[in-house]
Amino acid sequence: MPPEAIRGGWRVDDAGKLTGEFVPNEKHTSPRDDFSALTEPDHWLDWLGEDPGQVVRDSIELSLADQVAGAKVQWLRFRGEPAFVTGGKPLPHDPGKAQVVRTGLAVEFILAVVRPSNERDVLTGVYTLAIAGMDEPEARERSWLDLGATMDQIGPLLETRLYELG
Repeated sequence: MPPEAIRGGWRVDDAGKLTGEFVPNEKHTSPRDDFSALTEPDHWLDWLGEDPGQVVRDSIELSLADQVAGAKVQWLRFRGEPAFVTGGKPLPHDPGKAQVVRTGLAVEFILAVVRPSNERDVLTGVYTLAIAGMDEPEARERSWLDLGATMDQIGPLLETRLYELG
């Protein structure tokens, strides 16, 4: 859980027993989106538009709404080091430059999703997005939402997933 989501805790004595004293978390607030783990690395994300974090958030929310109609992401945090893969081909008229033809990313997340019944779930996992054929009239795009997974499990699959698109 994000630290600000924790209201506080109960103090324990030296023997590890509860004292009955509740200590509030002075930094407690409603959790907010935090896209910095995705956007701070010095990696080209122009293919995601002006606000890459929001684009990924919207895609995750659509994936969840496909599973539970009306589901809304309340807050989302990316965490850890994302994985990126970008492939290109030399430009025929300028061999010193390349054209991007495929790219993808994988990033670990924690989020809260609210169902239409107002039930809230906290989910963790890895979101993967891959786009191939960026040099063709119709690029191919696919995303994966691996709930409960970690980057150690999914990060190595990024390149395979990207190349499976063609």
